Amino acid sequence: MSRFNAKNREERRHFNNTSTQHFPSNIDLPFEWLFENPSETPLIASRIYIIEKPDTLKRRWNRYQAKQARLKEGKALQVKRPIVLSAAQHKAVLIYAADQATKRRKGATKQLYVIRTKPIASYRVDMHTEKSLSNWFYTELVPAIQFCGIGLKDRHKIANIDEKGARICMPAGEEVIVPIGIKEMYTRIYENRLSVTVIEAILADRKAIPLMIIVPGKQIIASWFSEKMTGHKVVTVSESGYTNDKITINFSQIQRKLKKYNKKSKKEAGLHILEYGETSDLKEEDEYSFSIDKQPNELPLLALPRLPQSFQDCVKQLDDLNDKIKIALSSLSRQRFDIAKQALEKVKAIKIKKQEASLKIANAKLKLATIKIRNDRYNQGVLDRKAEKERKKWLNEAYKQQGRGILIHIPPERKVLIRDREKQPTAKELEADNIDLISFRNAIANEEAALKEV
Repeated sequence: MSRFNAKNREERRHFNNTSTQHFPSNIDLPFEWLFENPSETPLIASRIYIIEKPDTLKRRWNRYQAKQARLKEGKALQVKRPIVLSAAQHKAVLIYAADQATKRRKGATKQLYVIRTKPIASYRVDMHTEKSLSNWFYTELVPAIQFCGIGLKDRHKIANIDEKGARICMPAGEEVIVPIGIKEMYTRIYENRLSVTVIEAILADRKAIPLMIIVPGKQIIASWFSEKMTGHKVVTVSESGYTNDKITINFSQIQRKLKKYNKKSKKEAGLHILEYGETSDLKEEDEYSFSIDKQPNELPLLALPRLPQSFQDCVKQLDDLNDKIKIALSSLSRQRFDIAKQALEKVKAIKIKKQEASLKIANAKLKLATIKIRNDRYNQGVLDRKAEKERKKWLNEAYKQQGRGILIHIPPERKVLIRDREKQPTAKELEADNIDLISFRNAIANEEAALKEV
């Protein structure tokens, strides 16, 4: 039986192959009809040729139209990242293609080298031209100075700060194929080397702020400095090689020192250099001097405040401390401070949640007590209205009997109206109700006060 089934399968497969070779498929005929009648829709073609699945024909027709549109616009060849080759690169690619065809990829890549270039290098050269700088001064800087009202007396407040060697937010490079002989032209460029970051600044009154050099690393090594190197700079380190909170604080301290030295004479300034470290080759015209930062990753310990006496006191002290030393904190110190503050905020949130729950319970108790008093009043009113109805009924019967000549004694209390205690409460009854609710209202007031304290 299995041999018979296998034979049938082979016959069907052979018939399908031969039928597809000599006869068109069901979709080919309506597709050709659409090609001859482009104004018609695939749905009409599927109805004419009785296509069971018109969506297949529709997708094929849409793909054909999209391809024709791309060809018409010249976008048939879609290249994500075009590569423009020079004459040497073009020649190298031709050699590479010939080697691929003859040597079958054995040793074909010995003459070529794939490398990722740095597009920011050429971009910097094109951007910093004399024309672009002059346009920037007249179109951006001058209007900004006029808008801020900065005059000649405020020149010392304008500083131009630049980071040389910093590569922040650099775009990704482009992979190109270059001959092995000119590989050095692409690898030995400035952007491919491990470089330091130099922060330089100059004021508008032509006074220069000493340089700050950032070296990638964790510690400063003495072999980095030569004997002829002066101390008219600040050298610090950073693991990333770029600026961070600690370096920003040091740079702001330099600006404060500048204001201090502006008021001193050259002799006094030279004496105060000893406070910051030794210097060499100090010139007479040098007005400012700074030394190497020997402990760049450490800050002096801050004086701790007194121990808090309560939770509120602790929160208040933390808020005051945050306002005073937020600028002087390093990144790691700020992280520890934020963690402690977040823990206190969580504790505070839990206390607030508990206090709000207690206040909600107190309000619910007051509401239940008010509902109970209202229900009692309603029940009393029902009894009073029922008694008044019976009194009126009995009084009417008595008057009827007297009208018939029957002597009936009517007590005086029967003639008095029965008051509805629900609709006509007395002042005494209202006061009693308020007295019953005083304890609940006091509890709510206490809970609200406790919530405000938290």
